[in-house]
Amino acid sequence: MDANPPPQGQGLKPFTELLKRSLRMKATSFVVGGLVAWLGIDALYAGYAERKRIPTVLRSFEIGSTSLDLGLKEPYFPRPEEEAILGTITSPHHGGFFNLVVGEHGTGKTTVVRHTCQQTGRGVVYTRVPERLPQFAQDLAEAVNYDLDVHISFWKQIRRRFFPPRQEQPTSQLDELATVCNAIAEAARLYESKYKKPAVLVIDNLTKLAKSDVETFQYLVEFAKYQADEHNLVVNFVASEGNTPQRLKDMSERSRLRRIIEIGDLSHSESVRYLTERDVDEDTASSVVSFSGGRISLLKDAQQGLLQNESVEDIKSRFLTLAKDEFGRSRLSLPEDPTELTKRQIKAWSQIISIVDSPNKEIPHRAFVKSVGDDERANHFLQQNIFAYHAKRDTVSLQSTPIELYVMDSVGERGTSQRVAVIDLLSHLPEH
Repeated sequence: MDANPPPQGQGLKPFTELLKRSLRMKATSFVVGGLVAWLGIDALYAGYAERKRIPTVLRSFEIGSTSLDLGLKEPYFPRPEEEAILGTITSPHHGGFFNLVVGEHGTGKTTVVRHTCQQTGRGVVYTRVPERLPQFAQDLAEAVNYDLDVHISFWKQIRRRFFPPRQEQPTSQLDELATVCNAIAEAARLYESKYKKPAVLVIDNLTKLAKSDVETFQYLVEFAKYQADEHNLVVNFVASEGNTPQRLKDMSERSRLRRIIEIGDLSHSESVRYLTERDVDEDTASSVVSFSGGRISLLKDAQQGLLQNESVEDIKSRFLTLAKDEFGRSRLSLPEDPTELTKRQIKAWSQIISIVDSPNKEIPHRAFVKSVGDDERANHFLQQNIFAYHAKRDTVSLQSTPIELYVMDSVGERGTSQRVAVIDLLSHLPEH
């Protein structure tokens, strides 16, 4: 028997330590194994979701826009020339480019674009940038029948189902947009392989993004350029007023931005026919067109006024008042005393006078930029509802017939005091 036996329990200490170490190793192995299993299940689910979503997007292009709602409360007014031109970009025979459709607000560009997409049918999907920009990725996903929730990880799906959070953390719109665009690109690759022609995506109201979400605007342009290189998808942008067309041209190599199609006002004869088909007699219709021009939104307004027994003269007066109000909102109204004209007003009105004096009522964009000072000032003016930029011709004009009539009433005659004052003050302005 030992003289000094070990303290009670000390003989078991090595075994206890060994057991603890073994349990820790097993726990670590369990955690690592669980993590590997979790990643494996997530990867399998992602692969399953990928296989599930692409065919539905492909099917959206195969169905196309045959059931697209024009959103009209009256019969569609045919525009054969515009429809024929648009048909060449909604049903292209090959890719390698993207296109731009432009037109001032109220010209009916969205209606004729949607109608052309509807008539084209298979191969073209139409979507529109909404007024609520955060909704854009969701709207694009819906247009191609893509379920964004399918892309959410397996474990997040489980957590959502059984442990829903009180407030879901918002997902970046750009991340969602990239996910949808990747699905569209893959579906377009399959479409081109199957039908030997590119799929077409039409994105309307691009101006909204250019003004309010530059990052998303730039992403879409880069996406369109990349798809042009891939030759599987043709993206057609639709934009309206301001400097959006110029910005798009500046960001794009000419070889990729293939066509710029401008949807303008109706001709005089088309405008008269538009009104006579809506129960306006020909003489009255001709009188209305003389001050409304062929802007469809104004023709609709005038027709509604006539239905409510508003006289032609009252409608004209109302249109000219609206034009005057645009100058007020743009802070370009002419003061009673010409000496009160600001430098900004002098530069703007000098261009307005140049436009009304030109034979075709427009001036080169580069001359406009040089006169007002620089690109930034020019872009600011183009965002007002006074001027219109014509991307295809690279020119600037006044935006509408009522604007032009208001200007002619103000400085149209070469001898008017206001015109003389503007030209005189302009000659005294410093070069910069």
